[in-house]
Amino acid sequence: PGYGPPTYSMGQPGGPGGHGGYGQPAYELNLSFGETPMAFERVNLLGSSLSPHAIFSLVLSLQTITYLDLRGNNLDANFGWKLIKAMKKKYLNLVHCNGVNVQAIKDNQVTTLRLSNFEGHCGLYGIEVVGAIFLAHFLRLNSSLETLCFRRNDVQKDGAKALAQSLIGNPNCKVKRVNTMGKGRRKGRGIDFSQFRLNNIKICNLSDCLIDDDDFVFLEEWLLRFDCVEELDVSNNIFHHEGLRKLARFIIQTKNLVKLN
Repeated sequence: PGYGPPTYSMGQPGGPGGHGGYGQPAYELNLSFGETPMAFERVNLLGSSLSPHAIFSLVLSLQTITYLDLRGNNLDANFGWKLIKAMKKKYLNLVHCNGVNVQAIKDNQVTTLRLSNFEGHCGLYGIEVVGAIFLAHFLRLNSSLETLCFRRNDVQKDGAKALAQSLIGNPNCKVKRVNTMGKGRRKGRGIDFSQFRLNNIKICNLSDCLIDDDDFVFLEEWLLRFDCVEELDVSNNIFHHEGLRKLARFIIQTKNLVKLN
């Protein structure tokens, strides 16, 4: 990257095709495309192949960051937790992180967040585990979201767990539907996650819902935290390794489960 005039990034905030600020220059560090001005608050390291240490040092060297994209750099969950802890309150200045408009979540401007459809998913990368960890911190502040879909985003078990714990720990959480586990057109299947808090979910029928490992990691956090389910049907789904381990842990620790399919 070199130093030069402000550059635009197609499809990103502040540039043509972005959301808000049309025609405004995007002052950013961009190691994917374009040049970098002397002062910037936007960091685009998408697929930069920088080392985790270099990325960590670069992000922490900036006083204010409003745009952060670290996807495509093989960063793990430990990196995500370490980075957001080191950023302290500075992460709250973010508008976009790993492709997600986190400011809209913080400001309660959304009721539905679909990260797996055509509009919400990056063709090359999902939000990844680091993006999920950052998103989880913003979900702690949200009281408007009702539907969340994070499938096909490579959030991994740590990202799914972080998302679940952030929602569970938020007393103002309004989320009802998550991925393919929410109530839909199939009568008798799916669950309303908001009913967990009222201990109203006695029968949980999630058969044939295409639940994968990340889904079950997310679900198991709710099952154990509220432990109100007496009948659980997760037959004909696609979870195996981590999902089976979480199911076994739930069976061992639950005090109310009577029937399992």
